Amino acid sequence: MTPKEFVSLAITMVVLLLSLLTGYVLLALVYEGNPWLVALIGFVVLLVSCFLVVYLYKLRKLVDMGGKKEDT
Repeated sequence: MTPKEFVSLAITMVVLLLSLLTGYVLLALVYEGNPWLVALIGFVVLLVSCFLVVYLYKLRKLVDMGGKKEDT
């Protein structure tokens, strides 16, 4: 993966994270049902967000290592 592709993927993931969080906030504001359900959905959104951030971080390390191997 080239650094240009990584930047494109990073921007896509940031947009995905923002849309996930925005959707959850709107759901929490509008939904009048069981608060435990809203909390459960919030927990799932948090887990998915953390997974995407960790995945992006590990991918960045791979891109950095790939760039160093090409230079030598």
